[in-house]
Amino acid sequence: MIRPATIALISALALPALPAHAAEKLDIFAPVIGKCFVADVGGGGRDRHCFEPVFGGKHVRDSHQVILEGKIAYRGETIYSRDGEAVVFTYWNSLGGVGHGQAAGGANGITFTGTMRAEPLAREQSMDSRWTWSAGGGYDVGVSGSKSVHYTRLIK
Repeated sequence: MIRPATIALISALALPALPAHAAEKLDIFAPVIGKCFVADVGGGGRDRHCFEPVFGGKHVRDSHQVILEGKIAYRGETIYSRDGEAVVFTYWNSLGGVGHGQAAGGANGITFTGTMRAEPLAREQSMDSRWTWSAGGGYDVGVSGSKSVHYTRLIK
């Protein structure tokens, strides 16, 4: 059985292309904006992320849901924003959990650092991870101490 905390860590960190006038620091999400992606997350679960620009590209939203046995078992949203020179994010989920952190782009992906509580009274934990762009337009999410998860683009 997949643990909600594991789903939260993997899912909190996943996005589509921004309009040309968007803050250039958010361009790190260009490979995912306006697109949806799906991954098998174990235990028969599928994690779906959809990315969209918000307020004309001033922010980026990542909405996701985990489907188990044909039903939504878990949901979360991440909003990525520019805060001075940094790219910051806030994540919240259907269990009442909240996380905060920063993102930094690199040549072939994005690195995330931050902390979260999977549920309001849960112990705070790291949500550090790395997205690596893969051939075919998908990406791999690596979370320290866990197996990498591959997200494939959904074609509508």
